[in-house]
Amino acid sequence: MMHEAAGLLISAAAGYLVLERADKHKGFLHRTGLVVGTAIVVASFLGLASVVTCSSGGWGSYPMKRGGYCPMMPNAK
Repeated sequence: MMHEAAGLLISAAAGYLVLERADKHKGFLHRTGLVVGTAIVVASFLGLASVVTCSSGGWGSYPMKRGGYCPMMPNAK
């Protein structure tokens, strides 16, 4: 779990760097950088939430049953 979480945090930081760079440009490059950077950050945090949720056994009051499918688990099919 730690490797996936670390990778997702690094990709969120990369998305933030894209947003920083986009802020220094104008026009089409500015808009494109904002869209790409935001997409990277959002996808990274959604992935991180998925990793944390799967490793804890499910969503709050709806725990995953034995044999439940979690795409972040190493034995997922």
